[in-house]
Amino acid sequence: LLGLVLLVALVLCLPLVVNRLANTGFAKQTLSNFIFDQTGLRIPDSGFTLSIFPSTGLKVDAFTVGPELTGIPFEIHIEQLQVELDPNQLLNRKLYVSQITVRGPSIRKISQPPSGDTRLPGKNLFQGLEKIMDSLLSALAVYQPELDLIIRDISSKFVKTMDARINLSVEKQRLLVDLQARDLVFDSAAYPHIGLSDQAGFNASTLRLPNADLILTLDRKGELTGRFVTGGITVQQAAAAPVLRTDSLNGRFHLTPKLKTVLLKPVTLISPAGQVGLSFKSTTGPKGAASILFSGAGIHIGAARKTALDLFPQNDVIVTIFDILLDGKAEQIQVSFQSEGDADLFDEDRMVLSGTVSDGRVAIPETHLVATGVNGSADISG
Repeated sequence: LLGLVLLVALVLCLPLVVNRLANTGFAKQTLSNFIFDQTGLRIPDSGFTLSIFPSTGLKVDAFTVGPELTGIPFEIHIEQLQVELDPNQLLNRKLYVSQITVRGPSIRKISQPPSGDTRLPGKNLFQGLEKIMDSLLSALAVYQPELDLIIRDISSKFVKTMDARINLSVEKQRLLVDLQARDLVFDSAAYPHIGLSDQAGFNASTLRLPNADLILTLDRKGELTGRFVTGGITVQQAAAAPVLRTDSLNGRFHLTPKLKTVLLKPVTLISPAGQVGLSFKSTTGPKGAASILFSGAGIHIGAARKTALDLFPQNDVIVTIFDILLDGKAEQIQVSFQSEGDADLFDEDRMVLSGTVSDGRVAIPETHLVATGVNGSADISG
């Protein structure tokens, strides 16, 4: 009986003994050198803890990554980094990472940006992404077919909490990013250098979303495909009541060097009432073209006019539309633009306005006439 008790005690204590032996200076230094030989990344042996049971891996607590590594003017503090390793591969002197989990990262902007050129490599975004993907997939292929990175409890001034899963697959030749964020607030007072009012003349101080989910795929050619779903958006100006509130948003996009498409499915507007949607397409090359279509239904023009002009007081297109549409209800409306490229897409002369109005008040373009009690359909070109 005593022997059995001693055997059970030995089995129970074995994980503690093995884990303690794994964290001796010699063992940690050996693994640190091995990681450096395999990856070129030097981790001081005092900066991590090894675990053998119940799972094999290493854990790094409370460290900060600065702009000297990321190339962006932000400091990222991480509460814990945990790397799970395949013990069978380690016995064969191969580094196989089963999963990486990052817990509690927080992002803080620093006043001085990093020195040097921090732009993506290549002549444009897609060339840069293609080079990054080629480097990631080539490096990973040496060790294993895929890698999972789990990030939990991300926080910043923009988002209360966000989780992410990133999967890099050699077989599928792609990077998959799945983001789930809660309680997003974009406040121009917090970051005046990127104030909302500076973005396309958008005159707002705060934009809120209760949640946002994004799934993004980046392939080896540097092409991006994704879809997104968000909760209702609330837009405010200073301390005033919300000027715009919507129901949930649902859309998708596909971005390549030769083709860009964006689709926003019809969104229900809570205030002002109505429904709006958007589709955009742009191609490059000798026969390149760009087009965008804004569609709406059941929109109360008077309320929409006030909201649009409050939010975009200096936008020539918005001003032109509501110089024509003064009041009434737009049962159906479409505003479209077409051009040979993205640069001049929103030229007023390219605008086509069409729709059906009930009990409307409409200004007749290039005249001083205003028609009231309008019921019917019309097409107006820029």
